[in-house]
Amino acid sequence: MLQPVLNTMSPAPVWALGQNPESGHAPQASAAPEVSRESNIAPTELAFAVVASLRSHPHLSNVLTHISRGNWGQIEQAFVAILNPDTHATRLSALARNIVDLMCGDRGVTGRIFKPYYQELLSAILGKAVARRLIVNITSLFIEMEREIAQATLDAATQASPSIEAQPHQAGSTD
Repeated sequence: MLQPVLNTMSPAPVWALGQNPESGHAPQASAAPEVSRESNIAPTELAFAVVASLRSHPHLSNVLTHISRGNWGQIEQAFVAILNPDTHATRLSALARNIVDLMCGDRGVTGRIFKPYYQELLSAILGKAVARRLIVNITSLFIEMEREIAQATLDAATQASPSIEAQPHQAGSTD
């Protein structure tokens, strides 16, 4: 199922494969430092491949169409941000946050389908080691989002019901 998607991606540049672009041979000691496997594919190309694969999945395609109101361009933009290791949860759009929750939340049928699907997809595209680092980063986004929600909930509860110490003591009470 991934092969059609992988065939649509542009090949890695020769310098990313450890070859000198001018000669097609391995670089000399004076050449630029070796490029890591993470640099072989641009985030926009990775997002394109992931979104193309998700569009072919019957359930995930329906869910993503629904949460994006049918705007697959926005889904692709959300994945560019999600798949960028430099992105922080606070900078994610509402759609991207919703997608991260679906990817990592293990909630409902969609969560049980999405999580292993995207992890296997990234492994197929990037290799297991690089995919593992990206999956850890996406999971960190999810944890950061959960922490924000928990803090906001705690702040709201604190404001709604002040602590006992903050309430004035009334004369004649039996505290």
